[in-house]
Amino acid sequence: MSALPHSCALRAGGSYNYLLVNGERRLTGREMLRLQGFPDSFKINVVYTQARKIAGNSVTVKVIELIAKQIQKAIEDNKPKQIYKQLELESIANGTYGS
Repeated sequence: MSALPHSCALRAGGSYNYLLVNGERRLTGREMLRLQGFPDSFKINVVYTQARKIAGNSVTVKVIELIAKQIQKAIEDNKPKQIYKQLELESIANGTYGS
């Protein structure tokens, strides 16, 4: 019998080592990689701690796409301001600013 209110028979042997201290199940290596966008065909040939590092240090492709789009938008939005500033600086250098 288990002192926990739930079954620990999620895998052969009924080991408790996949449970956190507070009784919640840890994500498997496969689940962590799925959350990061890795396909199920991605082979995991490392121990659990290494799989955690792989998943933890990876960045989801969708996140990078959104960041790149925001950077591109910011660059495009600032182009007119940059051109205006450049023209303003040139007119100051030429002595024609404010005339």
